[in-house]
Amino acid sequence: MRTEGAKQNVLTRFCQKKSFEEKKWKLTTIYIIVDKAHVAERAKLGIVPQPLNANQTSELVKLLKQPSKEEEKDLYHLISERVPPGVDEAAYVKAAFLAAITKGEATSPLISKEQAVKVSQQ
Repeated sequence: MRTEGAKQNVLTRFCQKKSFEEKKWKLTTIYIIVDKAHVAERAKLGIVPQPLNANQTSELVKLLKQPSKEEEKDLYHLISERVPPGVDEAAYVKAAFLAAITKGEATSPLISKEQAVKVSQQ
């Protein structure tokens, strides 16, 4: 198993060698793969996946602003189904992003103003 330092070194080397588009696609793919592994692990235990926390939701928002074509469905699922409703920090991040979309202050090719209203109610 790699230490945190070793993981950071791998990520640093990866980022230095790739173009922005390659990095965006790869990092989005890594984000999705890690989440799918989490979902599969929890399914084996017969329990639902944990909701995204505020940091994960913040990263998701960044990915939603410029999604890779291959991951659009997964990213939309994460924002609409895996961020908990309510008053925790992740819900606040989601609500702020969706409110910004409805006001025209932010955009995502995956979420229209109308969809932002609908997703904010989930």
